[in-house]
Amino acid sequence: MPAHTSGATRVIFKYDGYSADKRPYQNPYWSENGDEFLKWSDLTSSNLASKTDSDVRNQYNSLVAQDRTNSLGSKEKDKIYNTYVKGGYYLRAVSSNKDIDGSYINALSWLTEDLLFSKGVIIGSAQEGYLQIILFFRKNGKVAPVKFTGAINKFLPDQQDVVAYSISYGSSNLPKTSDGSAFVFDPAKNSTANINLTVKGVFYDYKDYNHSIVDIWYFTRNDARYYTVLNYFKINDVDYTDQLVYKGVTGENKYREGQRTSGTDNSKVVFTSNANDYNIQIPADRLQTGTNTITISAKVRVFFTAGYHVDSYNSASQTITIIKKPSLSAPQLQLSVTPSYSEVVISNGQYNPSTIQHRVKPVKVTGLTVPAGWKVVRLDFVIDKDRSRVQSATTPDYSESYDTTATSITSFTQSKTFDYNTTYIQPGKTGTPAYYGKVRYVLKDPNGNLHTSDWSNPPAPVQARVSVKENSDTPVLSANSNDVINLDKNGNPTSYTVKISATANVGDTGTKTIQKWVFTAVHNENTSETGTSTVTTTGRNASTTISVPIATNKDRTTETFNVTATLFFTDGTSKKSNTVKVEVPVNVKQGIT
Repeated sequence: MPAHTSGATRVIFKYDGYSADKRPYQNPYWSENGDEFLKWSDLTSSNLASKTDSDVRNQYNSLVAQDRTNSLGSKEKDKIYNTYVKGGYYLRAVSSNKDIDGSYINALSWLTEDLLFSKGVIIGSAQEGYLQIILFFRKNGKVAPVKFTGAINKFLPDQQDVVAYSISYGSSNLPKTSDGSAFVFDPAKNSTANINLTVKGVFYDYKDYNHSIVDIWYFTRNDARYYTVLNYFKINDVDYTDQLVYKGVTGENKYREGQRTSGTDNSKVVFTSNANDYNIQIPADRLQTGTNTITISAKVRVFFTAGYHVDSYNSASQTITIIKKPSLSAPQLQLSVTPSYSEVVISNGQYNPSTIQHRVKPVKVTGLTVPAGWKVVRLDFVIDKDRSRVQSATTPDYSESYDTTATSITSFTQSKTFDYNTTYIQPGKTGTPAYYGKVRYVLKDPNGNLHTSDWSNPPAPVQARVSVKENSDTPVLSANSNDVINLDKNGNPTSYTVKISATANVGDTGTKTIQKWVFTAVHNENTSETGTSTVTTTGRNASTTISVPIATNKDRTTETFNVTATLFFTDGTSKKSNTVKVEVPVNVKQGIT
């Protein structure tokens, strides 16, 4: 019947049926108590009788027999007393005595917890939805019960019983550093950094209590659903919770229902968010190059079917590190080959020399991207005469070590040599052997993590020229140097003596007799710096080493020498050979570890 229905009569039956022990079950709102001789002012501590008194037990045994006090623990007694007796307007007197009817039990200021449970009768439970407290009072030799009845609900668990336990995480597209301490995000490979979070909560419902009592008086797992929420999701202390997680969802709608999981036992329920609740995609532009710190905080909530909830007393927290690789530009490589030009003479069908050794080395590497606070620590090189091998190689032929912030490097200590067979060149023709190379660079960030660029592409080419001509009575010279001039950053040493190996021969001298060979090397950059070596022999072949003292210059990458040989005969005549250009590399050691 709807409340306040006009003209309606409310009918209450004294008994609603039988209880589990097959006794008549009296309606808690039955108002006929036998308390008509009492007034509200008679309800005092001095007039309070006990349920254990003989007259009370004799007259009201059916009421006393329903007492549930002995089934209550001290915790339940405290909660009943503080919540429903003293805590508010829950229990009201139900009586046909108009002086008592409708008064609340909390008006009995003298009623202590000890008096309540030692002398009163407790009927009903939170599980049944009502609580009735019966107190017995004496007046003029008579005793009567006064009933206080009201609807109640189960007790909420203590807030400390709901715990935000942890936040775990993973990623579907980010690898980790070698030590597992951070994720690595490469914007060249992914447009977003994907982070998946799992929030875990624990609800301690039964703990060490008697389950039957807990189920009767408390909200437990049998009444519960479980929820998680992120308090914040920050990237480098900037809050992106709304942008990346909730995207406009506000208030209570942020809570996402979770599920029970392993770890649940007789004392607690363990629950987590669902797998897709917190799949967070971080756009590349939200991450700075280098180290990014993600900080996360989350709470959990246990919601009960009666409409109440308890939030965790704490928040779980987590920190995630993402290292964003810089967008490293591919470098460019410039190579040199020494000697860049050679002459070969055919005499009596023999090529002289038949093999020329070409030394190929880097001259300059440019186009390096070096973010602030980062350093170049290594260059990796692949150099070969096989272009396809250079193109496909994934591991370097050799590496150079550095400790520099320079974006262009011109200091190198290593090279590769290749033997070129001159016999494949037809007389009067010029061979053009080509060599190819590529380079990549390795950076170290402020945290010690290494980052490798792509290889330079396409492979950098460099060519040498080798000319072949038939022999005549003109001497033929070949020359080279294995020297490398190493200077420090200040250009020291300021002087150096270059050693050049030279070999000359002549095919036909007719009737003339050879007296000697004179070899000369002139420094191309300073022609006053020369070296001469004389070989006295009557033979048509001569070899020597020419020493040329020069002043060094740290601004040049090579020193070039023009080498010639002059053949002198006993009749006073002479013949001069071809000129061979010899290049000696200069290495300025700047920024090398």
